[in-house]
Amino acid sequence: MSTSRRRSSASLGNATSLTPNPRQPDDIYYALWAAPVERFERRYTLDEIRYSTSLRERMPRIDVDTVTFDSGSWEVTPGQVERLALIADGINRAIGAFRAKFS
Repeated sequence: MSTSRRRSSASLGNATSLTPNPRQPDDIYYALWAAPVERFERRYTLDEIRYSTSLRERMPRIDVDTVTFDSGSWEVTPGQVERLALIADGINRAIGAFRAKFS
């Protein structure tokens, strides 16, 4: 089954995961609005989603493994904050678009 999906101005292509790139801030927004990789046969509970890797792999994901901080520390450096801000901006845009579409 193809994992390609369409979106307004760009495409994730065959990728199901995305690592945030500061040069492509729209990718976060579009990944949040992307269609599932495979159709779902039914609704799933939060526990089913949390504990099933194969189920989670049906949706695009945003990897944040590039955000780092010192072991045992809760502080995030300014450079890391910029990386997190990219994700936060995409989430805020997606929430705004959802509200506009469904309210």
